[in-house]
Amino acid sequence: DLDVEPMEEGLSEASSSAGELGEAASEASEASEASEASEASEASEASEASEAEASEAAEEPSEAAATGGPVYTDDELDRLVGLHFELGVICRDHLAEPADAVQSLGNVLRWRPNHPGALDAIESFLGESDHRQFVAMVLEPVYEVHGAWAELVGALEAQLEFASSDDAVGILERIAQIHLQELGSASDAFEAYGRLIAVAPAHEDARAELARIAEALETWEAYVALLGEVVPNIEDEDLRVAYWFDIGDAYADRLGDAASARTYFENVLAVRESDERALGELESLFTLTEQWDELRGVLDRRLALTEDAYDIQDLKFRVALLFEEVLADPQSAIGTYREILD
Repeated sequence: DLDVEPMEEGLSEASSSAGELGEAASEASEASEASEASEASEASEASEASEAEASEAAEEPSEAAATGGPVYTDDELDRLVGLHFELGVICRDHLAEPADAVQSLGNVLRWRPNHPGALDAIESFLGESDHRQFVAMVLEPVYEVHGAWAELVGALEAQLEFASSDDAVGILERIAQIHLQELGSASDAFEAYGRLIAVAPAHEDARAELARIAEALETWEAYVALLGEVVPNIEDEDLRVAYWFDIGDAYADRLGDAASARTYFENVLAVRESDERALGELESLFTLTEQWDELRGVLDRRLALTEDAYDIQDLKFRVALLFEEVLADPQSAIGTYREILD
């Protein structure tokens, strides 16, 4: 008889070992599959990140180079320019996506300001209010590079429509300078400076340029009219007085209008009754126009205000001469001379 018990035990142990090996193999297979899936996921994420970085670099290659990112060759940049130009045209002509079109065309002109197709294409959006400001800002440096000064003025005027008061000052100053220095149009520069002081009355350079251009073009009527429109909106007394003097001097010295000049000098005295400059201007004005009674009034007013002994004697002597030589009043002249001697 065979002893089957040891054989059964051997078979049982072999079966158990085989089961354990199967389980181990299954676990190893699952681990391998998980590892492969993880590696594939990481590769996919890395690929997506790489594409995002490339896209960002393509959007602004010059910035990438400046910050240590990838540097593009001329050929590579030309390909990017070509792609953005095609995208801009497609968005404009086929997709009805004007915002994307001007963005792509703007990129082209930032990278290649001499690209004629992009310039023509983006200029077509300058008349659209939704994109006018952005397009004008893109075109500004392009026109400047090309020396297209009239077009540059147009782009700046477009930006002016959206500018704050502070920004408007710089834009108007630039417009005036372009008219004066590049386009040779003093009259247009005068108009631009006039708009500038309406926004910033205290801008001294603009006021000086207005006076200089008025002198060159002999447009003093326009000058006093322009300043006269600004004065009512000036709250600062010192600045308002400065404008009154500018207008009064122009009327007196350039236009020969003594009556109008007198009005502005008296405006000064209405807020500053002892203003020596205003009194001096009126004295000269009344002497020139032979308004002797008014002149005597000014001299008496200056006498009442001064405390300097030398100035008092000088003013009294002029009053005495006025009585003696002009007003034919010898008694008053003698009385004034006696006051000087006393």
